[in-house]
Amino acid sequence: MDKLDPELKTYYLQVKDEVKKEHTTYINKHPEIRQLLNDFLSTVLLEKPDDVYAYAQEYFSYFNTEKEPEQYKPLVLSGPPGVGKVTISC
Repeated sequence: MDKLDPELKTYYLQVKDEVKKEHTTYINKHPEIRQLLNDFLSTVLLEKPDDVYAYAQEYFSYFNTEKEPEQYKPLVLSGPPGVGKVTISC
């Protein structure tokens, strides 16, 4: 950051402070997130995983509400006319 010109450095520090204030305000409005982060950090410090990113992905996967799309195998109905293919597929 020492290589930045003074104007850019000032802008960077200003944006950094604004983002920090926004995050602090959000955390203060949502104490459940603060508790969740505290639990996660405590667990990381206790278990000391080698790969913190992989550990975080596994730790927070419980909260992932998006389900994997179900993969259906195709079913092909074949037969001569009049055996009921349309009736079965409806």
